[in-house]
Amino acid sequence: MKIEFSPEEVKAQFRISMVEMNAEPDDRYELKANGQLQRYHIKGDKQSSKNGAYVLHMDGYPAGFIQNWKGEKISWKFNAEHSSLTQEQREYLNSPEYQKEIAEKQRQQNEERRKLHEEAAEQARIAFESYIDSPEIQHPYLKKKNVKIYGARFNYRKAGNPEIAVPLYNIDGNIQSLQWIDKNGNKRFYPCASTSGAFFHIGLDSLKDGEPILICEGFATGSKIHQLTELPTVCAMNCDNVSTVTKAFKTSTKYKDRQIIIMTDNDIETAKAYQTRNGVAFNPGINAGQKAVEAGNAIGYIAPPFNQDNPEGSDWDDYALAYGDEKASELINEKIKAILLKKQNSENENNTPEKLKKILTQVEEINAQELRTKEFPPIVWAVEGFIPSGLSVLAGSPKVGKSRLALHLALGVAIGGCVLGKINVEQGNVLYLALEDTQRRLQERINNSGLPNETDLSKLSLITQIPRQHEGGLEYIRWWLETHRKARLVIVDTMQKFRKQLSGKNNMYSEDYDTVSEMKNLADEFDVPLLLIHHLKKATEEDWLNELSGSQGIAGAADTIFVLRRKRTDSQGILHRTGRDVEETDFNMELDEEVGWVLGDEVEPEKPKLSIIQQQIVDYLTENGLKTPQAIAKGLGISLNTVRGTLRRLLKKRVIEQNSYGSYSVSTLDAEFTE
Repeated sequence: MKIEFSPEEVKAQFRISMVEMNAEPDDRYELKANGQLQRYHIKGDKQSSKNGAYVLHMDGYPAGFIQNWKGEKISWKFNAEHSSLTQEQREYLNSPEYQKEIAEKQRQQNEERRKLHEEAAEQARIAFESYIDSPEIQHPYLKKKNVKIYGARFNYRKAGNPEIAVPLYNIDGNIQSLQWIDKNGNKRFYPCASTSGAFFHIGLDSLKDGEPILICEGFATGSKIHQLTELPTVCAMNCDNVSTVTKAFKTSTKYKDRQIIIMTDNDIETAKAYQTRNGVAFNPGINAGQKAVEAGNAIGYIAPPFNQDNPEGSDWDDYALAYGDEKASELINEKIKAILLKKQNSENENNTPEKLKKILTQVEEINAQELRTKEFPPIVWAVEGFIPSGLSVLAGSPKVGKSRLALHLALGVAIGGCVLGKINVEQGNVLYLALEDTQRRLQERINNSGLPNETDLSKLSLITQIPRQHEGGLEYIRWWLETHRKARLVIVDTMQKFRKQLSGKNNMYSEDYDTVSEMKNLADEFDVPLLLIHHLKKATEEDWLNELSGSQGIAGAADTIFVLRRKRTDSQGILHRTGRDVEETDFNMELDEEVGWVLGDEVEPEKPKLSIIQQQIVDYLTENGLKTPQAIAKGLGISLNTVRGTLRRLLKKRVIEQNSYGSYSVSTLDAEFTE
């Protein structure tokens, strides 16, 4: 049975797939079903760009692929179920006879393609040998990029406008294709020649023992990297080819034992554009490096650390042009050494017993002498002297004003203004997970915050819905921090709406501690303050830390704890604070309807009220100095058990102190009380 597919139906389905993957061509664009690679302009992109590519063939069963250079690449096949084919024809498509027919056509196509590629490769070789090898020529593109020509040549296709001709070799050292670059940086490949697995290289012929091989994308990038490192550098020409080229090196006899490092592009603008389209993060350059590492073909990747909000480019040549060759060289070589050292340590661990290996990955050791002289960067503060980097918890009763305080902090940091009525903050990106709010309510709060309409709030990202912590929420925050390197604050409001729900199978303290620790580890990794909004228990405790809802695992894992107290009918409140990097202090707070929460003076600590027995022991220690429980019991004629219980309560109130030998004295912190 002969099957004839309708070209109109095939192209209609193909175009629908283009639209679904955000690669829709212009309305007047005519699809070509000739089995050859086509580049085209994606609707809505910059007019001169051609970020779309596809292959569509009608020979045999209609199939091909679609690629959005700002996003994904998909294989495509015609859906016969949604066509004008009869039921009998559709059934025949699944028959062994038809499958055999298609397989034979595929074999023929592959053979024809192979011959075409071989012929084109030979033509490319002959063409390259005819080009001019003249390193002294001052080509506009080389001058603009501040790079050298190395093994490329010049093609005088047009008089007075030579193109750079870059030879692309296969792993056996034969020319497989060419890339031409004109004075404006426009690039084109040799027609019908395959670029898959093909590359340009610098310094590979003089490879030294122990040297790693660096693999990047473009010619200018590779030229600059080689100038800065003097290491053999390979140019794969595009991000899709990076993994293919890396695999070719790793599986070759000549280079299989070499360490390979991917010098990736950092396609920030592409990631932003694709996120705008799909709401999904995508960075083609970095993704290519990650793919090569995950496949085991590279030992690491290095991306240029551009400003996320205003990137100066995407590749390492752009970075060198923006910050200078000296800074770029220092950064690249430092990171290469770090990757090689990490790999060496990993190889040394291969001789370590498996049980010890597992333990070593969990141990962080440093020599005390090294620690004494180690220099640490200054603590990053969301609010100077108040909210440090790491994980902080702000807890309070319902409707006490926690979310209002959180939004006030978020707005202040995003604007770079004054918070709490008195503290100036450094401006930076803020991520606020307002999980108990709606966009309407947030809009009302922001509009009622007293900010002028012209205030730029673009550095504040607001989220009202997100998967829970263990279902992808924490990974989203990680991605956000990776794409906002100038982030100054992350707020999760509330912890209960974000955390993994308690299973009831494990110890509650353990589950709380692990939950908060995961968030703390993320905050520590990016050295950014992360503020968790949390609730209090209904019952009040003598120690305000015990009022946190849940177990003490939450307070144990956090770096800083705040508890906000206020009567709902009163504008005055108290903010308790304690933590690892802050002094334990209570602050007066006032809720101003115009400016929000205002930080007041520190609260004078109340003198503890003592029972008769407690006062007797304090007086005895004041008169007699350091004493053991036995001496106190004997001196006052009180039972030893009563003395020990009373001492524990006095210690909790910090009225007395205990030394390492088990003796007690009046606390110097409360000396005024004992007078």
